[in-house]
Order: sequence, then C-alpha cells, then structure tokens
Amino acid sequence: MEFRINSLWRDDKAYLPTPLSNQYIDKLEEINMLEHAKSYVRKEDKEGAVGGVSIEETHQHFAERFSNSCIRLQYVLIDPSMKFGNVPDNFYSTFIKGNVALLDSPCGTGAAALSLLFTLRELRFTGDLPILPLNVSILAADYSDTALIMYEEMLNKAIPQFNEVGIFVSVTLKQWNAFEAKSTQFLMDEFRKFEAEEYFVLISAFSGIDKEDLEKLSNSIRQMQCCLSTVPFTMVHVEPETKKGNNFFKNIKEIFLSIFSTERNIFEFKPKERFEWLDPVNSRVVKSSVMVSLNSRDEIK
Repeated sequence: MEFRINSLWRDDKAYLPTPLSNQYIDKLEEINMLEHAKSYVRKEDKEGAVGGVSIEETHQHFAERFSNSCIRLQYVLIDPSMKFGNVPDNFYSTFIKGNVALLDSPCGTGAAALSLLFTLRELRFTGDLPILPLNVSILAADYSDTALIMYEEMLNKAIPQFNEVGIFVSVTLKQWNAFEAKSTQFLMDEFRKFEAEEYFVLISAFSGIDKEDLEKLSNSIRQMQCCLSTVPFTMVHVEPETKKGNNFFKNIKEIFLSIFSTERNIFEFKPKERFEWLDPVNSRVVKSSVMVSLNSRDEIK
C-alpha cells in the first residue's frame, strides 16, 4: 500500500507524528528526563537502557529508547522501501473497522501501541485510510508497575486525538511475568474475555534475554498461541536487526513451526540496511534497524 503523505517519511528519513513527538517531550519534562534525552547520543551498535522494575530504570529506558521503539514499528507500517511484504496490509486490514482486541506485551511505557495508533490517526487524517468506526480494546502487560502507569497516562492523554478520526480506545493494565506459566495463563484468560472480531498480539523487546529465560519465554509464547487457537488471531514480533535479534527470531520460528502444520502462516522480514529517522528531542538524524515476523491463523477448523 502506497501513501500520499510526507509527514511520516520525506527526504529518505522517517519522522514521528508531531502529536506523538510533542507528547513524548511533555512526558520527559514531567519526569525531569528531558535534558538527559537531549544529551543522550545513540550509537549504532548500542541500544541504550534495557529497562527494569524501578522508577529510575523505567525513566532511563523511556528517555533513551521510547522514540526508537516507536519509529521501528512506524517504519514497518509505512514501509517506504516495500521490504515488509504482507505485514503492513495485515495491520491495516485488522485495524480498519470493527472491534479488535490488542495484547501489547511486554508493553513498557506504550511505544508500540502509541506508534500504531498515532500512525493510523495520521493516515486517516490525511485521507490515506478511510475513517470508519474502530474500537480497540488493549490489554497492556508488563512486569513494571511504573511502566504500566506511564503507559496509561500517555494513552489516556492521546485518546481524544484518536477519537477525532473514529478510533476509540480502552485499556486494561496487567502485571505479567513473561517467564512464568501461571502469570501467562492469567494474562491469556483476561485477554480471551475481550469481545472482538479479531485478536492481535504485538510482541517486542525480547532479543536481549539470556538462554535460560529464552526457554521460559518460548513456553509462554506457545501458551499464548494455544490459548488463541480457536479464534482468528495475528501475532507480530518486532525487534532491532542485531545478532541477538536474529538468533532470537530463529528460536521463535521453531516455536511457531511446532504449532502450525506448515509455514504458510509464518513470515519473516529482515532488511539488512539501516534506515534514518529524526530524533524529535534533539533533532539529530539517527540510524536504526528493524526486523519483523508475522504469524496468523485466519481459518478456524
């Protein structure tokens, strides 16, 4: 799908939607991290803070990585170089109208969901997508209570702007330990309570985990897939294109192949080149990378 807009991509660079950039800067000011974000220099081989449970860890991660996480998903959605196959169309066909349940896990402070919703808002505002009634019920899951609180605050502040273009959003917060079967089961029980025509799972920021945690996470992802086996669902996984990310994707694909009988529903896209984007906080041009996998079950037997 090609778009007429130039607000999100021009001069071979990606730009965050202005309302999202403004909201990000406002939150940085509120938590006294704006100067840190302005002075932080992102290096191509380092991705910054990894986050954590404490307020300090969450705020540092927000200042150093939130905008990068946003731009990765946005780059996939607008796909200016046509490198992500059917992934953008899967997003747009799902988030076009009707009732959609979105599991954002681990959600952090909301980069993935806010990137998705603000991109949809921009495309509707410019006429690239039709304005049809869309109800999105979000289950935001993370281990950090601080991150969940920030997620809710930022999303609630943005909701009136989504409403202007026919996107109506509600959010439920859920503390989740991704490496614990019981916690994952509670999460999926909650998600299946949502009434929706389609269930969409958005996963990101796991490629840095160690081998032991990967095995535990693998069990959780199998659990998620099994819990959704009787409904139409799509699972999209977004990570930076790194050595760890590639190894992680290899392991995740084996999980999906153990669930699906064929590879017909499994897609991976790993563009090698990095893309440029403008950091809205310090106006620096930054290089980033992204790879994405998409797994779906649209036929229930």
